Amino acid sequence: MPQAETRRLAAIMFTDIVGFSHQMGANEARMLRLLAAHNHILWFDLEGGLAWMCPGALVARPSWPRC
Repeated sequence: MPQAETRRLAAIMFTDIVGFSHQMGANEARMLRLLAAHNHILWFDLEGGLAWMCPGALVARPSWPRC
């Protein structure tokens, strides 16, 4: 008898800071603050499952936190 297939949903999100390189040249200190804020939000709100790709991130989770 065939075994029942089990499926699970996953949440995948990619973030990026548009124009990061250009803005870094214009105001490096500001962009480093924005990058730190971006990373803080992802790290503490999503609790792991991250792949950092500066200045962005790829997040893969078996489920998404409730908002």
